[in-house]
Amino acid sequence: MDNVYAIIMAGGRGERFWPLSTEEKPKPYLRLFGEKSLFQATVERITPFIPEERIFPVLSRQHLSKALEQVPTLPKSNYIIEPEGKDTAACIGLASLYLEKLDPEAITVVLPADHYISNNEEFISGLKQGIEFLKNKNRIVIIGIKPTRPETDYGYLEIGKELGPGIFEVNKFLEKPVLAKAKEFLAREYQWNSGIFIWRNFLIQSLILRFMPELWRALSRIRESIGKQDEEDVLKMEYKKLEKVSIDYGVLEKAEDKVAVLAKFCWDDVSNWAALSRIKKEEFGNVSIGEHKAIDTQNCIVYTNGTPITTLGLSDLVIVSANNKILVSSKERAHQIKKLLRSI
Repeated sequence: MDNVYAIIMAGGRGERFWPLSTEEKPKPYLRLFGEKSLFQATVERITPFIPEERIFPVLSRQHLSKALEQVPTLPKSNYIIEPEGKDTAACIGLASLYLEKLDPEAITVVLPADHYISNNEEFISGLKQGIEFLKNKNRIVIIGIKPTRPETDYGYLEIGKELGPGIFEVNKFLEKPVLAKAKEFLAREYQWNSGIFIWRNFLIQSLILRFMPELWRALSRIRESIGKQDEEDVLKMEYKKLEKVSIDYGVLEKAEDKVAVLAKFCWDDVSNWAALSRIKKEEFGNVSIGEHKAIDTQNCIVYTNGTPITTLGLSDLVIVSANNKILVSSKERAHQIKKLLRSI
């Protein structure tokens, strides 16, 4: 599989993990599960299948030194620098320009840098299954996840006929629903969209051209400048004009010929503090990271990277002490921390 490459989207700001996640050190570079950051775990997860010379993270220049420090074995020349964050359509489009120069027949595995995956063997098996399906086909492959709850922060896939063991047509690609719709999707056995994709590089370029022509015009101007003296200036100028649009909304909702590989591994996109309860629950449903003494405390998430925290008679709270700031929130509203930051 010498023509298989990985794009790791590592430019996320992770605002819902405030105050631990900061502009200088956002969520992908945090250690939430053991000794490895989410970015380190993502690289480590894919390297048994795709060697480091074919792994290309996309991130801001501000975070390059942090990424190099955490994964020093990854070639510095593989890092693709975005002048500013413009969501996943621009990120994936930019990466595609560099891949086409390396290999016109490239097959790309696209991975967010900040997800949790429990079973690496099953993860690799799912990727192999999707790539094998693409051998003589030109389609979009999405890793689908069986839902465990009505989730309003994830997109959904309506699954159609089975094309092979564990591979299904995608009838509809549905963006984040309201709660009532999420309950309906759960009852109908729709799949979650994991945000992990596999496709031929030239296919995603043709789809951006078709559905996001303005973005493609900008990418074409960037493409012409690659390797020239004005490359960085052109990149900055073109990026500044772009709208923030996800690849899901800009392309995948509209594209035909989508298929899903149904995952056999546990997955979480770790979207906010409350996600930790789903991944590393301890006695009485608590999650403690750092020095925390709990008395009559249930279903709480407590994080401290310095000051010891003691809780008494509490339940269903998120308590975080980091970077000289303190957050106290109900777990139920932890997904609204991003909104909170706009008001402080």
